Amino acid sequence: MRAIISSIFMIVFLASPALADCLIWGDSVGAPSDDPSLGAWRYEMTVSWENTKHGMSHIDLIIDDGLNCSAADLASGLAFPAIGGTGDGEDGCPLQYDGFLSPDGDPSLGLTQPMIKFEPQAYEGCEGGATGTAVLVFYSDYPPYPVADHNLALVEKYSQYMCVGNLTGVFPALPCSPVAAESGTWSSLKAQYKF
Repeated sequence: MRAIISSIFMIVFLASPALADCLIWGDSVGAPSDDPSLGAWRYEMTVSWENTKHGMSHIDLIIDDGLNCSAADLASGLAFPAIGGTGDGEDGCPLQYDGFLSPDGDPSLGLTQPMIKFEPQAYEGCEGGATGTAVLVFYSDYPPYPVADHNLALVEKYSQYMCVGNLTGVFPALPCSPVAAESGTWSSLKAQYKF
């Protein structure tokens, strides 16, 4: 597992010369569902980012290092509404997001483990800004489980750069247990380094 964690860290480090120029952070809460057809629980992530270079392209949530949960595990435990989130775009315009499971990761960043992606919809010329906040939504039949410290990684893609941070709060208690481990995740390894 350490080899995989180190590989992921190196991909992030080498692909992100501007890590010091950006921040991304978020918190997730779970509540009984407002749409039981999508799942018994509704999860809402509030994610904020700041960078000094370009508008945000999309947001990834890396759930697992690829060793615990398969794409099929995640697909059976997560569902996404037609509008996966909202936020303010560049110059305050209204922005909507598509949320979906990306079973092959994010090829544009060289990350191959399954993850959740939130992409802004092209909506009357509104685009993600260099700074912003989005409220992103997904559903699950699995109840909320506290996320172990530094165990879910958020990634903001902007132009050819990326920014990496952590998601705190809760995540569905999937049987493959992606958020239960206290240590050994690549995001905790990343947190030990100063750029």
